[in-house]
Amino acid sequence: MTDKKYTDEEIKKALECCRTLDAEACEECPAESDCLHIDLNELALDLINRQQAEIERLQKAGEEAVSCFNRMNSLYTIKCMELKVAEAQAIKEFAESIKAEIREALKSNYKAKFEIMAKPNVDMADEFISYREGKIAALRGIDDFVDTLISSETKTEKCDCFCKEQRIKGWLDSNTPIIEPITVCNGTRERDECTCGGDKSKCDFYAKDYSYGY
Repeated sequence: MTDKKYTDEEIKKALECCRTLDAEACEECPAESDCLHIDLNELALDLINRQQAEIERLQKAGEEAVSCFNRMNSLYTIKCMELKVAEAQAIKEFAESIKAEIREALKSNYKAKFEIMAKPNVDMADEFISYREGKIAALRGIDDFVDTLISSETKTEKCDCFCKEQRIKGWLDSNTPIIEPITVCNGTRERDECTCGGDKSKCDFYAKDYSYGY
């Protein structure tokens, strides 16, 4: 028995040489000098076992890598969703603050318009009314633009029943109404005031029972 250690390539070369049973092949055999002192079958079995163990190790490492990738991919997806939700919420909050200012500006301009309308003899009344109507139209245009921006940036589903209009909320005096911009839902029988902002996912009317017997 020899103590010499053969490499995997030398073992495979020796097996090829022994398979031919050719004397010339024996001259090229790396184990020629130890041919009578080694068990080539034992070396071959050891080679097979070591390669099988390596295959199993690589398979396990591959499975762990795939599992790690899936976990990281899931975490990445969750974080991306959280960022999108946070971004959408930030856009909505900023837009709502702008819309609140627009509503206050509309109230102020409607009030000023109807106050001057109640006093038709005031100098340049028509010009003043036209000026206020221009500001009202501009503010409503900005309000519509903000709604469109919210819908496009946050990927909200637009509600076809959402409607903006003005209603008389009261009277300053017998000639001067208090008109405020409001939002209503055309999907309800009484066209109730609505707070969904045109976002269908926020609608709370359709969840109610509006059965009127027909």
